[in-house]
Amino acid sequence: MSAIWGNISFDTEIDQSGCRNMRVLYETNCKLDHIYEYYDRKIYFGCGIQEIIRESVNENMPIAEDKNAIIFEADCIIDNREEIKQELGYSKEDIVPDGRLLYELYLKEKINFLTKIRGMYAIAIYDKNDDTLYLISDPISSRCLYYYRGTDGGICFSTLIRPITEFYKDIPFNSNYIKDFLVAPGLMPNITSDETPHKGIYKLNPGTYLVVTRESVEEREYFDIDKYVIC
Repeated sequence: MSAIWGNISFDTEIDQSGCRNMRVLYETNCKLDHIYEYYDRKIYFGCGIQEIIRESVNENMPIAEDKNAIIFEADCIIDNREEIKQELGYSKEDIVPDGRLLYELYLKEKINFLTKIRGMYAIAIYDKNDDTLYLISDPISSRCLYYYRGTDGGICFSTLIRPITEFYKDIPFNSNYIKDFLVAPGLMPNITSDETPHKGIYKLNPGTYLVVTRESVEEREYFDIDKYVIC
């Protein structure tokens, strides 16, 4: 598994001190074996790797290959790893990290790759070709991902909520959420993705992905629960 975080600024250069603050919070609050980063003026991706399966020892994200103009990272454990390996032309003996498999499947299928994944994942993809960020949650949000659209037009995302408030230090508390939590502690955080302890910070809904551009944030649903319900 991993933790992922980042920030996209569509118009101005990203505050590097804010990026450092995000990394430091993960370094000091999470048990991570490795931290890797990608920074390119208006793009910042960070990924903390936990080596909990043999494939993850060789995991190295974010993946940023100039020939593809794609920045890719994922917090994931894939259940149908062997099926995806076969589709991509790997042999059974090949030890390929889950993040790498998802990256190559995305290059092959684009966003339709979501229909072929089984497992737990939160994914961030930035396509430099059309300045679009994709944030993706698995069908039950087993790996959560928070996001915030700043007043500067940028968007910040993170596995944990606190690194976002370290980047944008002026985000106010959400008093309505806090009141509801005190009335029903333990219940309120699981009711809706539209309410978090901080105003404007949201969590991705299960089975959805966001399409984020300079002009808009659009949620799209890719997982239909009705197809999996057994009556």
